[in-house]
Amino acid sequence: MKHLFANKKIAEIVIGSLILIPFIYLIAHLSEIPYQPGSQYTDFEIAHLASANYLQYSLFDKREFPFWSSVINGGYPFYADPLSGIFYLPGWPGYLLPQPYGLNLLIIVHFFWLGLGTYLLCRFAGITRLYALICGLLVVIMPKLWAHYASGHVSTLFAVSWMPWAALSGYATSRSEKIFGRNLAAGAGALSFCALADPRWLFYTLLTFFIASFLGGRQNWRALGRSILQTVTAAALAVMGAALLFIPMLNFAAHSTRSAITAGDLLQYAVEPIELIKVILPVYGEQADRSIYIGAFVLFLSIIAWSRGKNRFTKTALILPVGFLIFYSFGEYFLPNVWLVGLPGFNLLRVPSRAWLVIGSWAVFFAVWQLDHLSKYPQPPTKAFKIASLSIVFLVIGIGAGISMFTRAVFPGAVTGVIVYGVIILSLLFWNRLGSRRAAILLAAGLIADYGIYAFLAVTYRPVPDVPQEIAVALKNNIPDGRIYSPTFSIPQSYAARYGLQLAGGIAPLIIKTYYDQFTSALGGAFPPGYSVTLPPIAAGNPLDNPAALAPDPEKIGELNVVWIFTQQELINSQQFDLIYSQEGYYLYRNLMARPLVEMSSSSSAAQASIETKDINRIVINAVGPGRITVRVPDYPGWRVSVDGLPAIMKPQGIFLGAEVPAGIHRVVFEFFPADLWYALCISAAGWLALAILWVRR
Repeated sequence: MKHLFANKKIAEIVIGSLILIPFIYLIAHLSEIPYQPGSQYTDFEIAHLASANYLQYSLFDKREFPFWSSVINGGYPFYADPLSGIFYLPGWPGYLLPQPYGLNLLIIVHFFWLGLGTYLLCRFAGITRLYALICGLLVVIMPKLWAHYASGHVSTLFAVSWMPWAALSGYATSRSEKIFGRNLAAGAGALSFCALADPRWLFYTLLTFFIASFLGGRQNWRALGRSILQTVTAAALAVMGAALLFIPMLNFAAHSTRSAITAGDLLQYAVEPIELIKVILPVYGEQADRSIYIGAFVLFLSIIAWSRGKNRFTKTALILPVGFLIFYSFGEYFLPNVWLVGLPGFNLLRVPSRAWLVIGSWAVFFAVWQLDHLSKYPQPPTKAFKIASLSIVFLVIGIGAGISMFTRAVFPGAVTGVIVYGVIILSLLFWNRLGSRRAAILLAAGLIADYGIYAFLAVTYRPVPDVPQEIAVALKNNIPDGRIYSPTFSIPQSYAARYGLQLAGGIAPLIIKTYYDQFTSALGGAFPPGYSVTLPPIAAGNPLDNPAALAPDPEKIGELNVVWIFTQQELINSQQFDLIYSQEGYYLYRNLMARPLVEMSSSSSAAQASIETKDINRIVINAVGPGRITVRVPDYPGWRVSVDGLPAIMKPQGIFLGAEVPAGIHRVVFEFFPADLWYALCISAAGWLALAILWVRR
């Protein structure tokens, strides 16, 4: 062990080689999609693969840019959906490639971008090359990050990858003589891309920018004021740059089920204070929003690094945001959070436990900073440091062993803890013999093994979900028009998007409220109150056990143009529908009481309406009046109507589009042309112009 990593260059090569392992692992699964172990669903397929498939379907098959989508929930403004990704320009090369290869390549690129940004941030902060590489690797394989990857939170991964770049810009800005200059422009640009990837992550990245800006300065009241001014300016420029998404998204939210969201809904997936034990005790394969693992030794080293600071002002300024994030992660268990999420901007966050991803990334940075410090000094750590370190190691192993004894089952965290912390124990016991540099590298190897094991066990891979061949034939042959209702979510949303099927329900964070209300009223049974991201709402958490959704009223659901019901559970009132197909546990019903997508109501028997063409954003109708046309598409701002090429007045029919048609033969066109997009485009262009001016200023 004496000659372990005797050559610093060899150590750098070994660590550099280790960085390749997660990327090789990801490349090996390019044709599959990630799942949390044991889960049947992933946001990768539900949201991101579906959006990429729909974008390709619109551009390549329909030759039209998709402002509107009819794929799920009866229709919704695709351009305003934060998960559509159409305004996140770095994502476009991947969106247009064959799927799921395109999205998987995007994830690999963003993991690399995250690691590179972390490496450069460390180097700029004075950390040596070897430990900058170690920090980049640890951040890339961070347990909570891989838990989010396993859950398919693709947009979150994209947004997180911009955090170190924002921090690097903040750090450099504070070192610059100019308050407003190129570094600030770079930070605001990183913040804009972060917001365009995932608006919920802007607050966390802004906080990281502020902390880095403060640490890079002189760390006094004047420097604090300067950091606040720079952060506010960067935030304003970032919001302007991301207005292209923000304005349509906020407009959509006001017309969606999210407008009725409660504080309890916003604070879901909170961390119970008793669950803080999971910060140091790994629970493998846990759902992303329940995973908060950082690791006892990473946490310990980061606390040591914080305590090394001699400036009390700095130490206080660091501990306050960390304390805020911890208490915010408690959700409703910390009562002031109920008030906090009512403030403008904070109600966009949701899922408080995600704050631990930020805490974890900060902890990794300071832990590696401490490791770098230990490696630079010839004297070994103090006896108190070694005793405290060994105490933490044995405490973690003891807790894991205790859980195993209590549950009478082997706790995986205890087994891997023995392996991982065994390496850490060796580095501490043989510190004097190895020397500070070699012992610190061995200690880092233990941390890498800890995170690597967690990352490997956090995710499993499966092929892209499809429907059985016979079912696919039945669907394509029997569903040329009309919406499909699937109470058991039996048609993958990515499949529907690939072939342009129209699902009456679906899974999305924003659903047009008027449509949601009418849809749920057409279903038998009662649904739990509160905000829901699924239509129909899932009462018991299992879509295959949702009796409230299995008794649709044929007339009421027919009003929503639901012609077909496709399910893996027989309908409770199946006698009211015509059974078309039944095989392999699948049932396809036809609703004989379904209303057509376009219908004319008139006192004249000669009045009629038929669809000439139906495109992505446009429905052309041949009509014989007089009468009133109903188009069973949810009424939403941006739809406009013309009769014979002349603008007409929209006459909504309940929750649907509608218009009056005079006597005679007419060509009626309903077109979706959102005005708020163009306002947002102007503001966004002004924001990016301001960034360009800051960039070229000398």
